Amino acid sequence: MVNTLFHLVNHVCGAVLVSYLCVMKFKIPVALIKYLDTINYHFELGLFRLYFPIFSLDSTAIRLKNGSSSRKTPAFISEINYVQVLILFAWLLQNSPLYAQETTPSSSSTNKLRQNTQQLKEGVAVNDESLIAGAYGLLANEYFTLSKFAKAEAYYLKAQLLYDKLGKPEDAALMARGLAKAQEAQNKIQDAITNFDNAQKRNTFNTTAGQNQMHLNSNDVNRLQHYSNSAAQKPFINSNLFIAQNTGNKPEMANAFQQMGAVNLKENDLPAAEKNYKNALDQAENLDQTIQYTNQIADAYTANGNFEAAIDVQKQLLQREDVQQNTPTQISQFQKLADIYTQTSQEDEALQLLLKSYTLALQENRTIDAKNSLQKIAAIYQKQGNLQKSLDLYRQFSAKLDSLLIADESLVDVKILADTEEKIAQLELEKTLKDQLILRQTRNNLMLLGASALLLGLFLLIARSWYAIRIKNKKIALQSLRREMNPHFVFNSLNSVNQFIAQNNELAANKYLSAYSNLMRNIMENSNKDFIPLSTELEMLKKYLALEHLRFQDKFDYQIDIAENIDPDIETVPNMVIQPHLENAIWHGLRYREEKGTLLVNVFKEGKNLVINIDDNGIGITQSNALKTINQRAYESRGLANTTERILLLNQIYRKNISFTLTEKTMPETGTVVKIYT
Repeated sequence: MVNTLFHLVNHVCGAVLVSYLCVMKFKIPVALIKYLDTINYHFELGLFRLYFPIFSLDSTAIRLKNGSSSRKTPAFISEINYVQVLILFAWLLQNSPLYAQETTPSSSSTNKLRQNTQQLKEGVAVNDESLIAGAYGLLANEYFTLSKFAKAEAYYLKAQLLYDKLGKPEDAALMARGLAKAQEAQNKIQDAITNFDNAQKRNTFNTTAGQNQMHLNSNDVNRLQHYSNSAAQKPFINSNLFIAQNTGNKPEMANAFQQMGAVNLKENDLPAAEKNYKNALDQAENLDQTIQYTNQIADAYTANGNFEAAIDVQKQLLQREDVQQNTPTQISQFQKLADIYTQTSQEDEALQLLLKSYTLALQENRTIDAKNSLQKIAAIYQKQGNLQKSLDLYRQFSAKLDSLLIADESLVDVKILADTEEKIAQLELEKTLKDQLILRQTRNNLMLLGASALLLGLFLLIARSWYAIRIKNKKIALQSLRREMNPHFVFNSLNSVNQFIAQNNELAANKYLSAYSNLMRNIMENSNKDFIPLSTELEMLKKYLALEHLRFQDKFDYQIDIAENIDPDIETVPNMVIQPHLENAIWHGLRYREEKGTLLVNVFKEGKNLVINIDDNGIGITQSNALKTINQRAYESRGLANTTERILLLNQIYRKNISFTLTEKTMPETGTVVKIYT
């Protein structure tokens, strides 16, 4: 009868507390809270009132509906009162979805999962598969840490597939290794072998880290292929340990030590197992890892029947200062140690630890931990036949339940974790739907793209023809502008020859004509070229300056310097763009000086640009303009305009960034500085 009563009240109270939590804590509509169907009877809570922050239940309103008049109401139902209902409150937690987990996730784990989910959401929003894959990997790592290996396996697989799709073998290999570890933890040995092998095959990059990963995965494949042979596994575990130690990879070191410890336990070599497990503990980088490794050690000892060793390991953990300062950890470890004592029939020791755990859970407002401890205590009391103590504890728990629920932040973590997992499922569904929509849109657009491609091809053909014609016209214009420079140069040269003849200087006239003919031949040879080697251009400039110097040798000297880091045979410059500026410097500046001037040409690099710097100390632009006639000013203006137009056409045709600047020196200096950038 007592067992039947426990079962009955368990389900009734489950409905009450689930309703309370749904409405008060998580704001779920009351319409969704309809729960009552168990053990061939239907219960109706007629006066079921929920108040905030507490609720009350009128026991007289519990009525039995059996659906037929032939069934009789059990006699014990009438004995149920409000206190008894609350005394057995703990049983409700077996049926409440909020309490489906045996332990409460830590806030840090919950926060990490929320952050990773947010990254997944951002990736889905912009359809960034690299971001999505990274989020899956982080979620898998966190679930693996929480020992939720099935979920870790699912997310590792999704991350691996995406990285394969993105062509990132290094990342895919890491996910495949994580997938294999999660499968091994679930005893899916053949699947783990397959994925360790997949990870090895993906590590094809030629780096030291890649080679190390290849060896780690290869050793794990061989180790699991000898899963039933402990001795055969040792060389592969030792090889992985050697690699991990050389690279300072603590997680892999801990993993290898744990594997060797498990092998030692199979061989019943307890001293060696204990040593390897302790070595694994030494690699722990934080308290969570320490607890994880310690519990694994204790579980291994327990599975091997070595309960004393398991108890000692747990006691040592509880004596750590950081554990004593961490109440949730103390609670869970008290419970684990009590479980070991229970297995060895040391019920008094187990009861003492569970009472400590229960008291701490109440003090820290941890409802689930208190419920777990209470259930274990009740089981021991029931086994000992001490029902009254069990009832007293339940009565105490029910009295504190209202305030406990309100103050319990761990319930929020449970709900957040559930919401996070639900959100992940929604995001994955959203991604699937989005992918399907994209695929549908792609298919719908194929015909449009086909037609568009035809039109685009026609348009490109027309555009190409138009562009070719336009470029050809620009080249014609460029040649025309370049030819405009030749008549003036010829006119000036012939004037020089005429001057020499008038002065009866036949030797100078012959020398000038010889140099002039040589220069004209070079100019004509390159007249159809838009760009020529710097060496060719400088050679023509030297010949031109030599001609002008022959005429105005008492007016200026010149010098051409080239930076050492410039190869004139490789560098190219626009044809006949430098010469007009030299001509302007001589004819409109230097020849009017009373004293001999200087013309300097420097060629150097500024970043990636080739710079030709023309520096003269003539009379300058302002004074030169004052001396010129109207015709002379018009010609010089046309000369600069010609050069500017040619540079513009060169930039348009060849997509260059050629430019020049003309600056007049300030007093007391006179002259101009021209910088040509090619």
